[in-house]
Amino acid sequence: MNLFEQTFFNRRNWILENLEDLDLNMEETMIVLMIDYFNEFHRTVDISSLSSRLKMEGSKVDEILNNLISKGYLKVELANRSMVYRLDGLYLHTEDTKPCDTNTYRNLFELYEQEFKRPLSQKESELLSDWVSSYELKLIEYALREAIIYDKLSFPYVDTILRSWKDKGFSARMYEEKQ
Repeated sequence: MNLFEQTFFNRRNWILENLEDLDLNMEETMIVLMIDYFNEFHRTVDISSLSSRLKMEGSKVDEILNNLISKGYLKVELANRSMVYRLDGLYLHTEDTKPCDTNTYRNLFELYEQEFKRPLSQKESELLSDWVSSYELKLIEYALREAIIYDKLSFPYVDTILRSWKDKGFSARMYEEKQ
């Protein structure tokens, strides 16, 4: 199973985080975000619904959809007598350049669950997923280690550590050198 197919993976945050690496203009980005939104809430995706929501002419939406298909980001399939708009190609496009694979990502979640001695809540899983798109994986592990050392094991505390390190330009390598 691909990373983007995991239930804890926040697709829209990933799109926004990786926007500079994707070959998308503003209109294409809006279409992609709207398709992802419709898919998440199991709403019908079609030219008229996209056109209505984005206040664009249907012909313009159709042109943008064709551009997304030609870039390999979008695939339109027929399933159960309806059209399905899949953005798998968008996530696969840059997946090789991402520093973590599915197993590494899953291991990070398991590490947090092990240290918290309970399954993570949906909100905590989303926050951890957001961290993965903003910070080095090792740095996320080191922040957890710091929270354990100071006996302040909570997501807000780990988040504060990560933000502080980011503001200081602190990296996992710098942490390792400090130890």
